[in-house]
Amino acid sequence: MDTLILYFSGTGNTHFVAKRIKDSLQNAECSAVETFPPERIKNYDTLIFGFPVYSCKMPEFLKQFTEKFPLTKSKRIILFSTFAYTPCNAMKDAANYFEKRGFYVVFAKGIKMPGSDALLLLKKGSRAAKKASQVNLTSIEQFVNGVKDAIYSNSTEKAQGNFLFAPLGLIAKLFIPIENTLKRAMFADEKCIHCGICEKVCPTNNIKVTERKVLFGKECVLCLRCVSQCPVEAIQIGKFTKGTVRWRGPSGDFNPLKNKC
Repeated sequence: MDTLILYFSGTGNTHFVAKRIKDSLQNAECSAVETFPPERIKNYDTLIFGFPVYSCKMPEFLKQFTEKFPLTKSKRIILFSTFAYTPCNAMKDAANYFEKRGFYVVFAKGIKMPGSDALLLLKKGSRAAKKASQVNLTSIEQFVNGVKDAIYSNSTEKAQGNFLFAPLGLIAKLFIPIENTLKRAMFADEKCIHCGICEKVCPTNNIKVTERKVLFGKECVLCLRCVSQCPVEAIQIGKFTKGTVRWRGPSGDFNPLKNKC
């Protein structure tokens, strides 16, 4: 049975989980969604798709990628997400989205991970930062075992909706002005060496680097790749992120230009 693991990872959490899944499976291929030819998906029996939860849902820009996905041979798909606080109804909504596309969702679950956005507000080496960066490896291994059961034993774990989080769709919209303010507050400070890494890692082509400036467009999704991957930590969000934690996944070495799971 051929299995394909596709994922999008902003700052390394989803990549970390995807790698754990791959290491536990036989005959599994793993790739970042941005670099995988979508037409090849039809050659696999099972698709495992992972994403971070942004504002209580699967990132909207990912639909530009997933809308190109053809059905797998058996139409089976396993979904997983990484989240910092709560997945809200993200898994149920994602399951509904893929089922409308014709996939058969056999497993869907979210994994709690450190929040790169919260860590960006904490000073390096602080007690709060150390606590916020802790990873529950036991819960990840339990999740991986659930994925294996879904593949090899045909067990299912469907995503369940939670009516308590139903209003969060509206609440998430209320955060749009805040998100827009944060996006406008992004800039490269005097430490910038114009290396172009931020431009290369941006999943929405929102950044342009010239010899004198770093230009931020209007397509930012606050994935924080540019902030975390800058080699001199020159990219800031307002006045509050100098000297704070740059999260590069639980292993501390996530690099979307080099890492493979």
